[in-house]
Amino acid sequence: MVPIYFYDEKSNGLLVDYYVLCDSKQLINTNQLVSLLEREFRLSDSASEIFLAIYWSQTYDCKGILFVSKGVNDNSNFKYSIAIKGGILLKASSFSLVHNHPNKSLHFSLADCQTTKHFKNLGKILDIPLHEHVLIANHDYAVLKGGEFYEDDE
Repeated sequence: MVPIYFYDEKSNGLLVDYYVLCDSKQLINTNQLVSLLEREFRLSDSASEIFLAIYWSQTYDCKGILFVSKGVNDNSNFKYSIAIKGGILLKASSFSLVHNHPNKSLHFSLADCQTTKHFKNLGKILDIPLHEHVLIANHDYAVLKGGEFYEDDE
């Protein structure tokens, strides 16, 4: 079972809202992750952009999923600190980002790339590396991984 967390501003912490039953505790591939998130959040069918952070142990056991924000049609405002704080509180070894595009586009926007770069840099500083950024749209997905984020910043 994987816990789904929501950030609570009043208590300044994570609240477990419910648990997701998985076929396997260990979600090691992106296909399994996307299937789980599509089943639980129906991201391809959502009219709003939803932004999630998934936290991993050293062996890629899923430690938790944080529902970071739900936005409007093509935008989701959130605080970077909430997603990073989730990783710290769960003692994650790494994390992934997932969001959807209600407009059905599987292309990362400039804002998506800037967000990815910012999270990659924060993850480096805090020793919780960003594993991947997954974009879900129209029952399909695209991924930015590792060195593919930005070739100009290394």
